[in-house]
Amino acid sequence: MKKLTALLLSALLVVPFISSCEKDDEGPQMSVLATVLPFWNEVGFAIQMDNGETMYPGKVRVNYKVKDEAQRAIIQFSKINTPIEGFTYNADIYNIVELDTKEIKVAKSSDEKLGSDGIEIVEAFIGGGYLNIEFKVNIDPYAKEQTHVVELVDNQINGEPKFSTHYPLELRFRRAHSLQGEKGQTVSNIACFYLGRYTLDRLNCQGYELKFMGLDNDGKEDPEGTHMQSVKITPAASNL
Repeated sequence: MKKLTALLLSALLVVPFISSCEKDDEGPQMSVLATVLPFWNEVGFAIQMDNGETMYPGKVRVNYKVKDEAQRAIIQFSKINTPIEGFTYNADIYNIVELDTKEIKVAKSSDEKLGSDGIEIVEAFIGGGYLNIEFKVNIDPYAKEQTHVVELVDNQINGEPKFSTHYPLELRFRRAHSLQGEKGQTVSNIACFYLGRYTLDRLNCQGYELKFMGLDNDGKEDPEGTHMQSVKITPAASNL
């Protein structure tokens, strides 16, 4: 998780100076990847960390619109000394950076259009009941349309997957525009996929084999005929 830790630190360093007018405010002291949950308090949400600890948003310095369902996000905060019953921490929330949060897609028909543009996995791990994947893709930063789609697919078009120890899933990317000439600009992002019925216990397996096209295959005429790269994720017992 070294690269993701660096990403969290960079997010902490670039947090907007929301409260610069408060002389005694030193800004957020911590940054963590966690899950924002709808909650019946004044601000409408609470925070669940991947280690099981909970955070109460005692003070919120950012205008945040709560989703109806759980949302993965990078939380930038400092602890407040006043405890709140039922929560591990009381927190001063400086910023909430939402991450793409979705379920694993099941593909059973050849009519389903799967993303076939190049994508490369930088890091992946299980945390909070999600498969959290940092990835790289090529885009044209000057293109008008930027609504790209990243999906984690259980590809059953040719039948249920066969596996021994690691359940196969495919990370697919569909770019909103075509790349002209050069490969475009390589950018990184994080997507979090809710495991639900894909937990290791339910699948009776040791981990996941994540398949992906790779950036070297970007723009190929026949992406489905391209041999996909893969990485195996076998979590430590503490991450389950």
